[in-house]
Amino acid sequence: MYFARNSNLISGFLLSCIICTGASLSSPAVPASVAPTVTYFDARGRAEVTRCIFKIAEKEFEDERFPITLKLGADGTPTGFEVLEFEKQKKEGKFKVNMDRLPTMKIDGITIGQSPAMERAAATVCGMTGKGFAEQCLIDCLCENVRDLKDSWRDLTIKQGFKPSPEKTKAKEEWFNKPVSERGGFRQLISSLNNSLPSLAAGAADHFAVGDSITLLDVLIWNLLKETFTEQDDFELFDAAMTGNNDMSVDRLNAIADHIHSLPMIQEWLEKRPLTKM
Repeated sequence: MYFARNSNLISGFLLSCIICTGASLSSPAVPASVAPTVTYFDARGRAEVTRCIFKIAEKEFEDERFPITLKLGADGTPTGFEVLEFEKQKKEGKFKVNMDRLPTMKIDGITIGQSPAMERAAATVCGMTGKGFAEQCLIDCLCENVRDLKDSWRDLTIKQGFKPSPEKTKAKEEWFNKPVSERGGFRQLISSLNNSLPSLAAGAADHFAVGDSITLLDVLIWNLLKETFTEQDDFELFDAAMTGNNDMSVDRLNAIADHIHSLPMIQEWLEKRPLTKM
């Protein structure tokens, strides 16, 4: 059990909102009057970081999921998918705040979209935004560094299309295997991300990205390393790039991701969450 470190913020009203169990979090939680609702497809995708933030902080939320039906070609390979219930509610204007896209999150009577905005809102509610304005600004900057790497990967996979192909495999191999010295490949991006983290103070734990407690940044790093490259071929390329190059250091990133992965709340969620392909 922990309390917000700035005792001046503790009042009879806030006390019940900022007490948590389990994880050591970074900032006073901002109370939400009712449990938030996270709405997405029945997949991990762009909603999973928000879900995991709530799980780490042991904050109740409603996990609303639209079913996905895969469409298969004559040879049995996936060609796309259908989301009929989502399309129905989209026509009713339910998701217009996010330009008719998912994910969305309803919190304190309003609905927001854009997964980065949802993640920041969830982190604020759960006390994971950092201590003080300067630390919060740094965390926000470094979160965007993580997003740059993920966006590079998404751009590559989307450009190559939904179906497996030799061209797609070749593009992935080139992205993962491009030398650290060449911009735009995985090795350069992951090395730059590791180097962008602030230097550790003497005696500080290496498993916190900023400060001495869990922040949104830690969760994003964990999601990048543990949840992004999940297909077998992708994971093999990722693992080889992370372990087989002496020209880059990723030790700090690994320590942060391993710490989040070891949390009992995350382990429980990984065991109980719906098993989905994406």
